This record gives sequence, structure tokens and C-alpha cells, in this order.
Amino acid sequence: MRRMTFALVAPALVFALLPVSAGAHPEVQPEPAADAGPAPCVRFWGEARPTGYGYRHVVVLESKCKTKQTCDVSTDVNPEVQKVPVDPGQTKEVVTFLESPASAFTPRVVCK
Repeated sequence: MRRMTFALVAPALVFALLPVSAGAHPEVQPEPAADAGPAPCVRFWGEARPTGYGYRHVVVLESKCKTKQTCDVSTDVNPEVQKVPVDPGQTKEVVTFLESPASAFTPRVVCK
């Protein structure tokens, strides 16, 4: 009787635990985005830089535009929008969060 119970319960446990083990993979930083809304000449990406007590979330803006752009920068961790002017050929770093416990975030940038 014990063998029969184990034979019935073991496969159920394997399938019950499968979603837990399948989701356990390392976090990946998003690749630099080619399109920044209406101004595709501004590339952006996010970097979570380790500090002593967490991570500093930085959004990097790289302008290849011929005119000055104003970018609205926010993230999924900090939805408060920062308006950032970016001159032609300029690269700017925008800190959106200090000492965050999150090691990954998604930047949101719209430039005009």
C-alpha cells in the first residue's frame, strides 16, 4: 500500500514544484533600447549599480540628435517623471533611485 501511495504522490509533487524551479533564473538587465519614443536618435538603457546598502538605479541617455531634446525619464521602480535636457552628442546619466533593494528595473524614456 505504501509503494502505491508513493507512486501516485511522487509525480504530483514533481509537477507541483516545476513552476517554482522553472522561474528561478538570474535577473537580466535590459539591452539598450534603440527607440526612445518620438526621438529615436536618443538611445537609453538602465544600470543597477551596487552600493553598500543596495543598488543605485541609473538611466543612461545617449543623444545622436542634431537638436536639443527634452526627455521624460522614469522607471517601473520610481514612476516619478524627471524632465532631462540632452544636448546634441551628449551622454547623460540620470539617477532615479538610491539604495534600492531591487537589482533590476525597467527604464521608461520619452524624448521630444
